[in-house]
Amino acid sequence: LEDVLSELREEEEKNKERSGGLPPGFRFHPTDEELITFYLASKVFNHPPSNYPNLPTLTTPSLLFGPAVHIPEVDLNRCEPWDLPERAKMGEREWYFYSVRDRKYPTGLRTNRATGSGYWKATGKDKHVYATTNNNNNNNYKTNKKSNYSYHGDNHESALIGT
Repeated sequence: LEDVLSELREEEEKNKERSGGLPPGFRFHPTDEELITFYLASKVFNHPPSNYPNLPTLTTPSLLFGPAVHIPEVDLNRCEPWDLPERAKMGEREWYFYSVRDRKYPTGLRTNRATGSGYWKATGKDKHVYATTNNNNNNNYKTNKKSNYSYHGDNHESALIGT
């Protein structure tokens, strides 16, 4: 009986880690607009959005507003696909990471996506991300989102979709 209880506690701890500390039934599932205007902007400017003045400022680069929303920094351009699950701090089907763009050439625009065993290739079209302004509900263009990447390497080929 103690072994069963011990296994249940371990599984509960794993589930707690995967869910980012959210209670059962809650999911971290932000829209593209929320990711850009709330999480990314807060990280870049190192402060909570003005609509949420009671939120604490960021104290560590990848910790946003408490344990429920922990988005890690990962160099996705150098990371092998089989290493991603252990780097994800929450979620089973969707993972969120902060990653800096690495240029292939110092003065060029091309991104270096080479890893130790292969490379990532962008295969999808850019999707525009818009932000709705509060005053007139017009959509304002913010940025692009690339949604499909595939990995090509030594005896491995996989796809990462919806990034």
